[in-house]
Amino acid sequence: MSKHTPSTDHPTHLPSNRLGKALLATILVLAAMVLIAASLGRGPQTPGTSQAHGATALADDRVIPEQGTRSQTAQTFVEYLDANLARLVATMTPEASEQQRLTEELHAVYERRDYRAAWLGSGPILRRARALHTLLMKKRVHGLEPALYTTYVEGQDIRRLIADIKALEIERHPALTDQLALETRLTLTLLRFTRDLHGGQVEEVDIPDWHKEPVPVDVVAKVSATMEAEDRKELKRRLEPAHEGYIRLAAQVETYRQIADAGGWPRLPEGDTVEVDDAISIPLYEALVERLQAEGDLAPDAMPAPPTPAAMQSVDTAGGAMSDNAASDNAASDNAMADNGADTRRFDATLSQAVERFQARHGLTVDGKLGDNTRRAMNVPAEERLQQIEANLERWRWLPETLPADRISVNVPSFELRGYRNGQLQVEMKVAVGKPSWATPIFEDEVIYAEVNPYWNIPESIADDEVLPALRQDPSYLENQNMEIVPGWNADPSEAILEDVDWNDLGTYGADYRIRQKPGRGNALGQIKFIFPNPHGVYLHDTPAQRAFQKANRAVSHGCVRVSDPLALADFLLGEPDLEEVEEALDHGGQQRIDLNQPMPVELHYWTAFVDDEGRMNFRRDLYGIDEGVTELLDEAIAAEVPAAYEGLVGS
Repeated sequence: MSKHTPSTDHPTHLPSNRLGKALLATILVLAAMVLIAASLGRGPQTPGTSQAHGATALADDRVIPEQGTRSQTAQTFVEYLDANLARLVATMTPEASEQQRLTEELHAVYERRDYRAAWLGSGPILRRARALHTLLMKKRVHGLEPALYTTYVEGQDIRRLIADIKALEIERHPALTDQLALETRLTLTLLRFTRDLHGGQVEEVDIPDWHKEPVPVDVVAKVSATMEAEDRKELKRRLEPAHEGYIRLAAQVETYRQIADAGGWPRLPEGDTVEVDDAISIPLYEALVERLQAEGDLAPDAMPAPPTPAAMQSVDTAGGAMSDNAASDNAASDNAMADNGADTRRFDATLSQAVERFQARHGLTVDGKLGDNTRRAMNVPAEERLQQIEANLERWRWLPETLPADRISVNVPSFELRGYRNGQLQVEMKVAVGKPSWATPIFEDEVIYAEVNPYWNIPESIADDEVLPALRQDPSYLENQNMEIVPGWNADPSEAILEDVDWNDLGTYGADYRIRQKPGRGNALGQIKFIFPNPHGVYLHDTPAQRAFQKANRAVSHGCVRVSDPLALADFLLGEPDLEEVEEALDHGGQQRIDLNQPMPVELHYWTAFVDDEGRMNFRRDLYGIDEGVTELLDEAIAAEVPAAYEGLVGS
């Protein structure tokens, strides 16, 4: 069979049978090969130029080069990167260290592929490129700033990628350099996005009470795996974090962004506490209904539309409750004034129940009353709630890819402890944590033993601030509190030193002396403590102050975590045989240490925005200002990374 070069013009005759079609396909493939060879012979071109002859699709992304060699098109890609990568990276980030890292990562990714294309050339042209672009355009779902992932090629941002993709799809013979430029832009964007999505946008955390460092992510491995995805669904599965808590929370971003973009929700006026059957002004009624409906605590059709406001004669202008007599009369009328077009509405059971749902989602006292704390929570703007979600998503991204299957997890702002075995929830209980002035540090460690009937070795700060001042005023304070003074940490504490003590000159705390509380039911640590040695002096422990667990706000401790059910926690950590030993020690009253068979990871988290097991969006108070700190760090990261010429794109 003689070889001949086919014309690049349209053929005048097309075979109609299967053999003819196969022959035509063979001819077209040969033509493409000739065109590739012609284009490669001219070497790489600069972006923006087109090839007058021989332009071709990057068609060898599935071709495995011969052993020990590199395909011609792959070599062209290397030459293209050598000539253009520095410029592309420089227009993506102003940071020299980030430019160097992106350059190294991109080469590492393509070295794994022997510089074969990932997004172009197989199946319908650019199908995977379109899938990636669609996913990146939805990155706001993760609360990430789009401007950080923009490749500013010749003044074009990532939103231009789809236009470039469509243009290449339309062209019968797109220029090879145009395809290589798009291939590079997509991968650079994916590298940056993947690192932030899995490792966080903030690399160095300097926030008081925060003692966790973001976990480094193997970006090259993650991106390489993502490149192997065949469709959008698989691409999304490979790229996005796998934590269920993260996925649930990320799904809320768009909802709250829409609320914020639409102007948010109404602000409730200040006023007296409103209870069931109280009469409230129509402006307050309207604002409350709209506010409760905004987040789904009240169904859209749950309340009738209020009448037009009248003279507002008997309701105070601040929107609070009427007088007791007026409220009583209004309640007896069973909303009759609303039917008559009067100027008040009744705060009925339906509204009260909706308020209870709101209170439960915000960690407030669930009483169905519209009080000061509930009004304050309702008046937090939607934009701030969105920032709160984004700050919590960022902290999720600082975690490892997987959490230990066996672990204790304490969420400090929600005052909750959960224990997991093999990834399954086994125990949960209320906890009390450090007050803002004595914050519980956020870190992780391992519980290694339990101590029954423990001594409480009083920290120096508590001794200086509370015990010693009380002791100087009342020498019987130690005896009344079942406390004793013993030698310092390096001495033998077998005997208390109580005689001939100069209360104003005790020496150095810890070195010369220390104060401890003896075991007993009045001991501040209760009857059991669970130790995970750490430099913060924090542990889990029982407490005699059980009334604290009846309160919604349980930020009451000096930093340690008080547990509401220490025996249930002991059962979870030690198992039945050792639990019997605990119970015997409690009966006998002696101090006893019981080691765990295996250390149990304990993680102190700080989630102020999360979706619970029933799918409800929850918010908690930012006890220690950590949300605020993370938001500031994110703002600083954006300001440092986004080139000044493109600052207008931030938030778009």
